[in-house]
Order: sequence, then C-alpha cells, then structure tokens
Amino acid sequence: MIDENIFGKNDKFFSTKELSNLLKVNESTVKRWTDKGQLTCFKTPGGHRKYTSENISQFINNFHYEIISLKPDQIVQDPDLSGQDRLYRKNELAFFKKDCRAVSEAYFFHALKGEKENLLEILLNCSKAQIPLAAIYDEILMRALQKILSLRLNSKLSETDEHIIVTTITESIHQFEMIVKKAGGNGKIALCGVRENSLIGLQFSALAHLLEVSGWKVYNLGAWTSIEVFINAIENYSPDLICASIDYLVKYQSKFSEAEMLLNRCKKRNSKILFSSFSTNPENIILQAGTLNKLSLFSSFNEFLALTK
Repeated sequence: MIDENIFGKNDKFFSTKELSNLLKVNESTVKRWTDKGQLTCFKTPGGHRKYTSENISQFINNFHYEIISLKPDQIVQDPDLSGQDRLYRKNELAFFKKDCRAVSEAYFFHALKGEKENLLEILLNCSKAQIPLAAIYDEILMRALQKILSLRLNSKLSETDEHIIVTTITESIHQFEMIVKKAGGNGKIALCGVRENSLIGLQFSALAHLLEVSGWKVYNLGAWTSIEVFINAIENYSPDLICASIDYLVKYQSKFSEAEMLLNRCKKRNSKILFSSFSTNPENIILQAGTLNKLSLFSSFNEFLALTK
C-alpha cells in the first residue's frame, strides 16, 4: 500500500484545514463545496483531501471569491515544515494575497536553481490571480533580475550559472507566452532590439510578450543586435514602433554615429522609437545637446504601456 506521506513536506498541497483558514470558512464548508464539485481535490490513500494551488485558483476565478489576507504568523508558523518548505508555503499563499514581493522571492529562488517548471507555475498562478501582465513583469521578473544582476556585479555569480539562469527564465517566459491569451491583431508592427547583454534581452522578451498580448505583430531581434542588423530590420519590416535598449546611445567608442543613424532612420520611416533605461544611467548617454530631452524613455513595463497608447 502506498504511504500517504508521499504527499508530505516536499509537495505543495493544502489540507482541508489550511484551505478553510485561507478562505475564512469552516472545514465543513470546504468539504461541502468539494462534494458539490465546486472545488476540486484529490484524496490520499488515507482518505485525506488535498488541494493544489491550481484547484484553489480555479475556484476563486469561477466563483469570484475574495481572499482575506492572512497574517504572516498564520502562514509560516507550522512546526512540521522545514525552512525551505515554509518558503514554498509562504509564497503559495502570496499568490492569493497578490503579494508580488513575496512571489518575486520565490521566482528568484527557483531561477537560481534552474527550475523552469516552477518559474512557469509562478507566472501562470500570477495570471490566474488576475495580476496584470505588466505588473507580473515589473514586480516579479524585474525584482528577480535586479537581484541576479547584483550577484553578478558582486562576483557572486559565475558566468556558467548566469547562462543557466538566463536560459531557464527565457524558456519559462516563452512557454508562458504560448499560454496567455492574446488580443486580436491591431495591424501594427513593433521591432525590438538590445545592443548588449542577455539580462536586458530577457526584459525585452517580456516586453515583446506584452506587445503581442496587446495585438501587435512583434519582431524581437534579441540580445547582441548590432546597429547594422537593427537598421536592416527597420528597412525590411517598416515598423510602427521601435523598442531599443538605451545602450545604443551610451558612451562607447564610435557609438555616437550609431545613435544618430538609428534616430535618423526612425525619423525617415516615421516610426516611433522608445528607449528602455532599465539598467543605464541617462548621464552616460552622449548625444547632441538637447536631443536626450526629446527621447521617449521608460524604466518599467507600466511606463512602456502608457507610451504605446
């Protein structure tokens, strides 16, 4: 006979009691909803009901149930859970409280461990909790990337580890893109490109997804896109909107002409261009006097959405 402890500490399931505390109802109410088929569960070999995050999200969405926030001590004060298991449980409950900071901690944790499936689960649960897509990327992805960048700058992250992290997050975002419903096409074309590093390239993958969900046809050139490739893509696709990392404009040797080339080509094509300042200090930009003030800069996904309207 299968031991019911296989559903124990390392699996992320809620008991009837835990769920009743979360929903602020009696255990008998949770059981009644389950018996009526309104709330899905599975039973252990010992006959105990267990509920997954997906089961609870589906119930909340179907019946528009409002979750009352739990106090921190109600979340983590469980003597049967190890430190890591408490982190899992704390962040599971954070989905239902829409506590993006806590969820971002979980995202960062799984990214460091290269756990693509868990990253995807976090993104999907945030979407099911009706957290806006721009907020998911601003408050969860960006917070995690900032922590990863800090590790790299302090020499606490090897090049190999960074490559694994970037690949894992990229794959989870691509899977997330295929699942999230997109709006009908708006007939407009957007072109995205990043001059240098792969972490900013990750941000632009999320940016491209945000545009696609809004109905844009997006061509994402990705990281390490040379100015020549960018200019050729502008000629080939005639985009209505161009999204570029601000590092095309920073103080590198011979970059002054690149910046002017990009801006002039956009003006010629009558294309709107937006520059991301996610990780660059505007003081490092070199352009003709007064030109910087004319640029449209954004440092968050919400700012970006506002500029595309």
